Amino acid sequence: MIYLVFALGLLLVLWGLYRYALSAPPATLVRNLWRLALGVLALAAVVLLAIGQTRLAAVPGAMMLPLLLSWRRRARHKAGPPDVAPGDDKVADMTREAAAEILGVAPHASRDDIIAAHARQKALRQADGASRWATARLDRARDVLLSDDS
Repeated sequence: MIYLVFALGLLLVLWGLYRYALSAPPATLVRNLWRLALGVLALAAVVLLAIGQTRLAAVPGAMMLPLLLSWRRRARHKAGPPDVAPGDDKVADMTREAAAEILGVAPHASRDDIIAAHARQKALRQADGASRWATARLDRARDVLLSDDS
């Protein structure tokens, strides 16, 4: 029975990771997968130490060292503003049609429709726990559509 509960829990975690991978920008996804790997290895080391398997706990501990070193090296050389994933030009160079598609309005929608769609999309994203990248895209889409609006 315990194996069934464990398997179901593992399936739920994998499903959650899959859903997250579909919505997160690539740079954020890679960073969070590194964090997840470090967390899993740290948890394995702590559990093994707690049950008295000190020699076996050295294995995940040793596996964590290269991950920690590369993570620190990447953290020092961070590129791009914090709101946007590095290398993502969809936020900076957005066409009017792309902005309208993001907000779910017509390219020449009225100012009130654009503001209402932006508020609706932002509320949906915040309920899902959207990343700063997704919020930046919504804000940029609103700005692009309102920029030529008189």
